[in-house]
Amino acid sequence: MEYILGISLGFNASACIMDTNQNVLYAASEERFTNTKNCKFFPVLAIKNGIEYLGIDPKLITTCRYSHYQDNDIYDLYRHTYGIDKKIPKRNYPFRTDNMLNWNRNREFEQAFIRSHLYMLGIDVPEVERINHHYAHAACSYVLSPFHGGDVQNLYVVMDGFGDGDSISMWLESENTLIKIFSAPMYQSVALVYQFVTGALGYKEHQHEGKLTGLAAFGDFTKYYHDFVSLYDGFENIKHDIEMESPIIDFDIFTEMKKRTYALVKRITKNMSKEAAFEESKHIAASLQAFAEDKALAFIEEVIRQHKLKHVNVMLSGGLFANVKINQKVHENIAEVENVFIAPPMGDEGTCIGAAAGKKLCHRVAGLMTNMTMRMGTSHPANDIPALMDEDLICKRVYGIDTLAKSVAKDLSENKIVCLFDGRMEFGPRALIGRSIMYNCRDVGANDWLNKQLGRTEYMPFAPFCKVEHAADLFYNVKGKEYALKNMTVTVECTDEFIQNYPAATHVDNTARPQVISQNENEVAWAILDEYEAITGEKALINTSFNLHNYPIIESPEVAISSWKQSNTHCLYVGGGNAWYKITRK
Repeated sequence: MEYILGISLGFNASACIMDTNQNVLYAASEERFTNTKNCKFFPVLAIKNGIEYLGIDPKLITTCRYSHYQDNDIYDLYRHTYGIDKKIPKRNYPFRTDNMLNWNRNREFEQAFIRSHLYMLGIDVPEVERINHHYAHAACSYVLSPFHGGDVQNLYVVMDGFGDGDSISMWLESENTLIKIFSAPMYQSVALVYQFVTGALGYKEHQHEGKLTGLAAFGDFTKYYHDFVSLYDGFENIKHDIEMESPIIDFDIFTEMKKRTYALVKRITKNMSKEAAFEESKHIAASLQAFAEDKALAFIEEVIRQHKLKHVNVMLSGGLFANVKINQKVHENIAEVENVFIAPPMGDEGTCIGAAAGKKLCHRVAGLMTNMTMRMGTSHPANDIPALMDEDLICKRVYGIDTLAKSVAKDLSENKIVCLFDGRMEFGPRALIGRSIMYNCRDVGANDWLNKQLGRTEYMPFAPFCKVEHAADLFYNVKGKEYALKNMTVTVECTDEFIQNYPAATHVDNTARPQVISQNENEVAWAILDEYEAITGEKALINTSFNLHNYPIIESPEVAISSWKQSNTHCLYVGGGNAWYKITRK
């Protein structure tokens, strides 16, 4: 058998291994192995661990495709691969030559660099193919989506900061092909404005945008809405005469957009105290969120109108669609949309899947991915766990899913905080009960005290998870969002039953971002919920990612145990398959 390797370079670099039928066998981000969140390193460890986990001969990887939002120069490739401090002047780097700047956007060198590093891993491919960034986003949705063929047309929407000259693109599926029907350049980017406001408010760009999404529900969206609309004035007339050392297309527009956005936030908060500026940031976030929703939906609605699409399934990918509120509006506010699917790895990490698929997509049968799981990473045998124990820890073997579920449910019913490291690691930004922290949903103060205990600052409540059998009891408008709800990529309105009984997972606007569990897709999570309901009568639990603040979701048992000890939570279950260890303190 031969295999295909897909690589995403740049932000949150990742790797995917497929078979020739485009079935994803493995996918993981480099950050999980370096323990450096959203790292841009060439994904050597992600590739190496994938080969070892699958037990394949690297020589059987005969095709490699990659995607990036820009063309690399030697400086970026060298720095991101070897983790060299970016503050070191470029002239001090090895391989520096007088014509180095002429190597910007030199794909021949870029591909030679990739091939040489793959060769060190035992992968010898005659060439590597570069796949357009936005196409790779759309193709990732194609590979993972359950919607194909039939009478309903399938529209693929990509919105991100930028990539190969586009900030927005839309594609129609036709006979195993994605046909591009719309694109917009960087000056139309909705995601960049969201990113820059995040930074201007003192949060970390590319990482803390979700904090603004949660904060928005506390503010008045009318206060600065029109200020955001006016940000775009004149962008299309900017002359491309700014000489900058950057491989990013339209970098002059990028810098001008950042300058305007930061200036807007600074003007609003000027001379305010820290406390007053924070209160005003709620109105800024609310205005930004309303602007982003309206702008994103307007683009989609216009394309649907122009192409006379009467009934459509919409597949969303690109960093903007990490915004779960926008995803809800796409489904509920556009009349022609019947179903919405969000690529679970919606950010740039997902482009490794789209790159691996390439330009010739395999035929997909509708519903093929009905039992899709994003547990695409590594796993670790439970037998290795005792060797990692300190003398101050108690380690008890747990056999069988039923026994595990009973033990976890009992702990949770006693108001304990439970960490779970189970089986294969998830791919994408969401923890889907593979690397999760669980707690009850009753405690209305949990969002404050538990986040503080974990060293986090969040304005959106913890996400709940529940059995699919209870979804209609707890949430409105589930139909058409079923596949999005499997992966916590959309918000829904909560019913009175949920609002009254599960306040720790209900936002101030009475929405939640649930994960809906079916038994055949996640037997462990479903069994825990079932046992917990039998003990308490409650239908939902909190699920938050198992990691320390500003660190990626955990990959290894070693990091799991170390992180658990620092988190000051009650107990940790580590293992997978049919055997786990319960770890507690003496």
